[in-house]
Amino acid sequence: MGNEATVYIIDDDVGVRESLSTVLVRADFKVDQFSSAKDFLDFYVPSLFGCILLDIRMPEMDGITLQSELIKLGCQLPIIFITGYADVPTAVHAVKKGAFEFIEKPVENRKLIDIVDSAFKLILEKECDLQKIQMLTKRERDIFHLLAEGVSNKTIAAQLNISVRTVEFHRKNILEKLGVNLISGLIKISKSISPTS
Repeated sequence: MGNEATVYIIDDDVGVRESLSTVLVRADFKVDQFSSAKDFLDFYVPSLFGCILLDIRMPEMDGITLQSELIKLGCQLPIIFITGYADVPTAVHAVKKGAFEFIEKPVENRKLIDIVDSAFKLILEKECDLQKIQMLTKRERDIFHLLAEGVSNKTIAAQLNISVRTVEFHRKNILEKLGVNLISGLIKISKSISPTS
């Protein structure tokens, strides 16, 4: 993780940006501000590390459209939408598309800090899970993905042209390397590292 974790605030209202930034900086978060969705898209690179605080209603490109564009780019940053009362149904739809959370205006300072903190914990957990996956051999990664999809040992053996005993051996190693005891643990890690999680 070369980059310092940052909250990327995207809102066309300079007063809102400054207010959110002040609250977050006082809570020891690093903050970058953007006045439009286009400005952030121009700035975006896959190596960014942190979360996005995004207004739904903005001129030219709104927050929902930016979310869609970022999904196309494979962006892994958790998105927290800031919404007015009338935008709540839209925000709920955005969460179903993968947004981390939404906060209604006016934003309560404590709630804002708690949600941003939760988003940071999520990305750190994802980073940890990705590092664990890197410890697996190619064969183990292949079997990991199949196990996480609920494929049986017997079917995995047939698909990979290996014996069931070999699958069981790899399965044991995978569980140990990832620090989980059950297949449900593998599924949780698989969801954590998936681009849409």
